[in-house]
Amino acid sequence: MRPDLDVAATLECEPELLPYLPEILQDFDELGSDPRRLIECLEGECVADDIRHALDLCCGKGATSIALAKRFGMRIDGIDAIEAFLESARAAAVDAGVDELCRFTTGDLCAFVTRPGSYDLVIFGSVGPILGGITKTVTHLMTPLRNGGWLLIDDSVLLPGAPVRPGFEAHTQLEETRRRVEMSGAEIVAMHSSGSDALGHDSDMQRIVRRAAHLVERRPDLAALVARYVERQRGECSFLEQWTRDVTWLLRKPPT
Repeated sequence: MRPDLDVAATLECEPELLPYLPEILQDFDELGSDPRRLIECLEGECVADDIRHALDLCCGKGATSIALAKRFGMRIDGIDAIEAFLESARAAAVDAGVDELCRFTTGDLCAFVTRPGSYDLVIFGSVGPILGGITKTVTHLMTPLRNGGWLLIDDSVLLPGAPVRPGFEAHTQLEETRRRVEMSGAEIVAMHSSGSDALGHDSDMQRIVRRAAHLVERRPDLAALVARYVERQRGECSFLEQWTRDVTWLLRKPPT
């Protein structure tokens, strides 16, 4: 698959809209996971002292990287495919006083996870099944980790009775997801779950709709493309609220 199609699938948009997403999403500092959930997971299991160098894949505007660097003092390499997001991340790191700890680089996720590495922690927050189902995803994400290293995955699982929805074909209910994680060979150290934030989704949609309208005023030729994106986002927010719960997995690559 072409890299632009992978990025578009992750961001739930058509490839032709990718150049305009930074404009539509300019009001969002956090484009994926809530950094507070990831910090709580690391603190709850007392593993942060074992982490000196982390890798944040699909880091967006760097909210998670910056929060973890500020809280724990760890060095973090953030990788994303959209340079405009990374420019925002670099500026935010300067504002937060952690620019010497955070390095943000444009890169292809699928190519990056094929390179063996020695990171202490790999972060994969709300990226979805771009690497395949959860078993393949965990297997791929362990490649850049040192033996005994840690993996944080933040994503949603389905509730019983959830209908089939495009983009969620690889998602399963909690126990089946747990079973598939175990098939990767990673150790499940902790699992934290929470309900979907309906108020947060409403606020997000208001901001998206407002910026989308501004874009269409400037570029009326994009009206149909933007309208499809907005409706797709609205439908996904509704699905997330009704049929999913958020789960943060703390996994460990086998020591040997």
